[in-house]
Amino acid sequence: MADWRSGLHDISNLNAAHGRGRSGGGKSQQAPQSDAELFIGMIEAGGVRCWGVEHGGVAGMLEVVDPRQLRRHLEGRLQSDAALRRRWLEGLQTVCEDLDTLHRALLPMALAAPPSVGSVPGSAGGMGGGGGGGSCGDSLIRCILSVACLQTPVASWLLQRLPVLVLEGGDEGGQQAQGREGEEGGAGSVPGLILSQLRWT
Repeated sequence: MADWRSGLHDISNLNAAHGRGRSGGGKSQQAPQSDAELFIGMIEAGGVRCWGVEHGGVAGMLEVVDPRQLRRHLEGRLQSDAALRRRWLEGLQTVCEDLDTLHRALLPMALAAPPSVGSVPGSAGGMGGGGGGGSCGDSLIRCILSVACLQTPVASWLLQRLPVLVLEGGDEGGQQAQGREGEEGGAGSVPGLILSQLRWT
């Protein structure tokens, strides 16, 4: 009798283990959101457009529906949540390890038309951008630096990156943009753009 009960107990555990394996391998369980995904999702929710580059296309300037709305959104989400703010800052640093991405984040954003009712993503006025006019005058980094709870850590991170970028010649992306836009004196280089953003903090 004891042997029979022991065998039944073993079968029960085996079935439970199989059930866990099926549920663990199913699509119902979502992978944890990375810090980079958290960062991108939050700025897009704040009105930033054209962060991703679809179909291997060339990345253009970022667009924003309203810079003030973006600042309010970031402040509202991050001001009182230190853990979320820490993850968001890690996400910012992760995505901006890529020099081209950092360069785009330092350039002035274009004003985007807000998505209209019934618009198709990727069409004019949809989530894919399409533009709403000229430049808003502020870069993504400058908008971030204007949020009180983000200013000190982001400024410190930029200052730490600055000498590395200069020593490694990390201003190639900015120099290419400088040639396209007709800028002079290195103002369009990544180190030059960083200095210009920090000047106003």
